[in-house]
Amino acid sequence: MPFNHTTTKPFAFVCYTTEDRPGSIEEAQTFMRALKQLGLSVYANCWGNIRELERSLSEKLEEVKHECSFLLLAIMSHGFTGHILGEDGSRGKLNTLISIVDNNLRKTVPIVSIQLLSSFVKSSVQ
Repeated sequence: MPFNHTTTKPFAFVCYTTEDRPGSIEEAQTFMRALKQLGLSVYANCWGNIRELERSLSEKLEEVKHECSFLLLAIMSHGFTGHILGEDGSRGKLNTLISIVDNNLRKTVPIVSIQLLSSFVKSSVQ
């Protein structure tokens, strides 16, 4: 039986909002450049509505799930404990996004380990 080698690679999805976040585009671009230098394939998504983010995340994960060896999901937005806010004021649960990742990658990525890191910083990029 021939050896079936599938090439996989690490992916990063950088999802950001721009409303009331001066410098957010530059901040996302700087972050994406750093991830690319580390060898990750980077996908950027500027989103305004939580349902739009959920839909685009599901679609992109479906597209790359057979190539993915590792996923870094960065959500750059306003929020509060366990929730994120869309530009239109829509609210979404971080657990919903985690479930989307888990449901899409569980069968194709050998080990799915989800670590939640919240970081609250004020960007000096403007």
